[in-house]
Amino acid sequence: AWTTTKVEGPTTLHVRPVGDGDVHSFLYGTQPRFSGDSGWLAFTIGMSEDDEKKLEKAKKRVEMSLGIMNLTTAEVDTVEHVQSASFSDDGRFLALRKYAEEDSEGGADLVVRNLATGSNYAIGNVSEYAFSPEGSHLAVIIDAVEKLGNGVQLIDLSDYAIRILDSDEELYSDLTWRDDSFDLAFLKEGDVVGEDYPD
Repeated sequence: AWTTTKVEGPTTLHVRPVGDGDVHSFLYGTQPRFSGDSGWLAFTIGMSEDDEKKLEKAKKRVEMSLGIMNLTTAEVDTVEHVQSASFSDDGRFLALRKYAEEDSEGGADLVVRNLATGSNYAIGNVSEYAFSPEGSHLAVIIDAVEKLGNGVQLIDLSDYAIRILDSDEELYSDLTWRDDSFDLAFLKEGDVVGEDYPD
């Protein structure tokens, strides 16, 4: 996969199999990333400069879409209003985080797609997400507008069972899995009363 950018003109993403095969081109395509099993390609889809300027003039947010290409069949599915996306390490799942509502202080909808079946599982108010090594679980940080229900949840991707690791009205951040291990770390914001800490 590679992109071409003209001095005056749009960026175009090109995809072709190594060896024999057709080249597939996607106007305004950028940021290609392959799944770990080499079965899928996800890429960001932008828009023309004229369309961007129209949105900016109307004081509206410029939002990207996501292309999901099946590298076996060359079929492409387009999902609109996707801010970020990530494959699980094993390539079985793709997490797509949508844009939060404008002026919202909370998280956004997260859609987890089973790439083999095409089924989707949605989670609301997600600010961060991270697949475990090997892709068996997905950790998410919930950031609700009213802060009720904030916390860190662990989702078993075999049956979408949810385990709440921590829940509070405080803010959570920095989800991090330890490499090659099932250990998860995160930060929790809070006030410390009656104890002195160095700056």
